[in-house]
Amino acid sequence: MRRRSRIPAIIFLCAIVAQAYCGGSNQGFVADHRAVREFGEIPGHWIEKVKQDRMLVQYVGESHSVQLHRGIETLAGMDPNYTVQINSNLNILTGTDVLRVLRSQHEGGNWGSGWSPVGEEDYWANETARLLTEDSALQAISQGEPISVSIFAWCWDIIKPGACYDENNVWVTFNDERRDAYLHAIARFNNNPNINRTIFVYHTAVTDDDYFNPVGYIGPDGWRVTRYNNDIRVAAIANDGVLFDQADIENWNVDNTEQRVEYWDDGEAVRELYLKHHDYDPNDGDDYGHANSALGLRKAKALWWLLARVAGWDGCHAVEGDVTGDCRVDMLDYAVIAKAWQASPGLPNWDVLCDLAPGGGDGVIDLRDLGVVASGWLVDPYGSAVITSRPVTQAIGGVAYVYDVQATGEPDPTYALVVNPAGMTIDPNSGLIEWIPVESGDYDVVVEAANSKGSDRQEF
Repeated sequence: MRRRSRIPAIIFLCAIVAQAYCGGSNQGFVADHRAVREFGEIPGHWIEKVKQDRMLVQYVGESHSVQLHRGIETLAGMDPNYTVQINSNLNILTGTDVLRVLRSQHEGGNWGSGWSPVGEEDYWANETARLLTEDSALQAISQGEPISVSIFAWCWDIIKPGACYDENNVWVTFNDERRDAYLHAIARFNNNPNINRTIFVYHTAVTDDDYFNPVGYIGPDGWRVTRYNNDIRVAAIANDGVLFDQADIENWNVDNTEQRVEYWDDGEAVRELYLKHHDYDPNDGDDYGHANSALGLRKAKALWWLLARVAGWDGCHAVEGDVTGDCRVDMLDYAVIAKAWQASPGLPNWDVLCDLAPGGGDGVIDLRDLGVVASGWLVDPYGSAVITSRPVTQAIGGVAYVYDVQATGEPDPTYALVVNPAGMTIDPNSGLIEWIPVESGDYDVVVEAANSKGSDRQEF
């Protein structure tokens, strides 16, 4: 009898909890469909910090990279708080109080011009490409403009047969060796002490078929991209890396209520294929790199979420009246308001974060803004225990599984497993979960953090 199978030797812990975050910014984290959902909860302080720090994102790729490039431009057009400057030439990215996005490598003594496509053969697929990526990061540092975050945007490199270059620049179908080459390259970049001011982000691949192989799409091609995307997730978590999970972002519908899951029987097992949702099928005239504006906006929101985390945001939910980004209103916020008192745009003490009323700003800091701060006085999300980390939902059979549960609260919370598979343990003081899975399957886990003011549970 044929069985329905997950990826061999990998346990999927089914994530069903809605609200979950990561630990501090010094730890790895994942920007996926949940980041899109939580976009509106980012405190304005951290959005401003991304811009004030003049963060520089290198987001390079081929046609599919346009999804994010166009998406962040569209978001900026909808809301000026998300201003962005995009160019292939770093020398032109001189903007202040904006997010800067670089879409090229430094090659032949120059940055790119116009639209400069960058394939795997220019970023990670061979030694020349890997050196080019490292040299580009070094060049940015030498210009006094270090790259904050670097991301290689996949095209059809994984899902399309014969669409990925090997070490000798020969077209091959993506395989285990190519997976290892990509993962080793990202690890190498992140461990290079000469470019350690740059975070090289793990990135899952696109899952659309466009027009090339509709038969293989719900078949070996869809299974290949599903399987290797999962391998990238596992490696990112294992290496405590930062993951931009675009495959997950495009797998969920616009409302984040439904995944697209197809099934393919390969003769040995029924495979589950996680592919791009039909909500993002391009329409005639769409200019979003094989998708529509809805997907571009989703990826833009996820990127801002990721950058806020890099800037130092710990994932707490925004509180009205908070201008310091710690998700509570206290004397620190009053001090900031006082410094900006009676200011208007153009004055030295102007602070856009203090312009709270009416309805999000009127161009002057006065009693109406103070009233917004007063209304949130001592609203404290850190009293009762609240779990803030995202669960690690995948494990490899026979390999130690670790999930460091993080929670806020005063006093400090303690931790307990309410539901867990045999052999799984948790440290009651640190929240560290450890387990060595034996058999493939789905396992339910419920962890609880509690203090004298309340408790919070996370199910996955």
